[in-house]
Amino acid sequence: MYEVQGSAAAFEGQLLTQVELKYLRAVFKLGGCPGRGSYARFSEIARFLGVSAPTVSIMVRRLEDRGLLSVEPRRGVVITWKGLEMLAEYCWKTSVLEVALTKLGVPESYQRDLVEKMALTLDMKAVVKLWDCLGRPKACPHGSPLDVNLESTREVVEFLEKCCGLGKP
Repeated sequence: MYEVQGSAAAFEGQLLTQVELKYLRAVFKLGGCPGRGSYARFSEIARFLGVSAPTVSIMVRRLEDRGLLSVEPRRGVVITWKGLEMLAEYCWKTSVLEVALTKLGVPESYQRDLVEKMALTLDMKAVVKLWDCLGRPKACPHGSPLDVNLESTREVVEFLEKCCGLGKP
């Protein structure tokens, strides 16, 4: 089950931009996750996102400076625990917001852009309160789990592997 303490306060004042989020998603989807022994290569990220290699280099360095990615020379890029936590929080928030918008009758075709913008701007405490008001649903409308411990590395990785919020780069 999600616990507000620890995780919510850890990133107070630190928000992700849509572009940074795309890079974290890409690195995760391309296998650059701790414990897997694999890395996302700069060229793979560039292809995946449809951008140039120099653009990837600049953004990866920026995310590395923020502690969200780690670059291993001659291997590639791996997402850090802090990056995993921020990505998981974002995905969890999008899932809760999808539940709320579905209950309000907002058509699914309008939800994605709205949910992404809301998840990037709403703080975790507000979304946890919304989740409480919704009766703490166990899953989003697409089946992604909501009852997860975001402070457990194993559960975070499992959650992200199942999360529909990672469906689009």
